[in-house]
Parts: sequence; C-alpha cells; structure tokens
Amino acid sequence: MSPREQTEKPRRADAQENRRHLLEVANKVFMKEGPDASLEEIARRAEVGIGTLYRHFPTRSDLIEEVYAEQIEVLISRANELADTLSPKEALTAWLRALAEHTAKYKALKACLLAVRNKDGVDQRQWKERLRAAAGRLLSAAEKAGAVRPGLDPVALLSLVHGITVAAEKTPDSARRMEEFLQIMIDGLTSTGQRDS
Repeated sequence: MSPREQTEKPRRADAQENRRHLLEVANKVFMKEGPDASLEEIARRAEVGIGTLYRHFPTRSDLIEEVYAEQIEVLISRANELADTLSPKEALTAWLRALAEHTAKYKALKACLLAVRNKDGVDQRQWKERLRAAAGRLLSAAEKAGAVRPGLDPVALLSLVHGITVAAEKTPDSARRMEEFLQIMIDGLTSTGQRDS
C-alpha cells in the first residue's frame, strides 16, 4: 500500500465515523425536538462544525431521509433476527409490535419526508418494498406453520398496523390502547383453531 493510500484509508474511516455519529445524534435530536430541530444544534451536540454536517448531508431533507432510512434498516434487521430466534407465530407478532412502535415514534419524521417528496420528488418506494418483503417473509413462515389464517396480504397487514397507531394516538392512554388494538388484530390473524405454532 502506498503512503497516499495509507493516508486516505484513515481519512475515509474518520469520515464514516463522523457520518455515523451525526446520524445517531440527529436521531436523538429529531426525536426530542421534531424534524424542524436546529441543524446547528445537531452539529454542536455531535461536536463537529456545521460545515462537516453539510458535507455529509447538504440539506435538512438529506439528513432526515438518512436518519429515517437507518431506522427502517433496524426494523428490517429486527424481522430477520426474530425469524431466526422465535417460532413463526412469535416472530410475526413480536415484529408487528416493533413495527407499531416504530410507526408511532417516527411519525413526525415520516410526515416531513412525505412533504419533501411531494415538493422535491424524493421517493420512498425502496423502503416500502423492503418493509413489505420483511412482513411477507414473516407472514409466509407463520402461514406455513399453520399459525395464522391463510391468504393474508402483507400490504394489508402494514396498513392495519398504521391504522392502529393513528387510532391509538387519539386516545388519552395511547401506549396502552395501541397494545390493546394490536392484540385484537393479532387474535384475529391467529384464530386458526390451532394452538401450536
């Protein structure tokens, strides 16, 4: 390896670390203060200059999109982990709860992204397709195990979870109500007459 390559490699590693750290900090700030949080505050908390933030994320929408995409990756990875460690029924129901929590937690960020998409043409279809695939894999495994009713549609399942979070949000004790609504949905999905998954 040449001296130049040796120099560039640590620089690339530092840049990747800065990017990762900025995303972590931005996620925390957006969750606390909303998608309109100050970018200067994010840079300050990340202990980098505002120029460093803009080098990685030229616009607010770029930063929000990356934060949201990273959390979608966490949710997709969670589906794979659950599939590897739990029974098909348990994996599906645990992931549906994780999906509901994610939907409720990142609602403001997603709404901001949708507004940007409508304005600037930012496209979220790749996230939707991968989420549908994750839901489809869990649903298919549960169906093959006889743990859920046959013929269920993963897109409908995602829509139901979204609807539950919207309905629960309008109640005084939203976390408790969301769990109640989810349980009703899960009971309906798994009412196959079989107790074993």
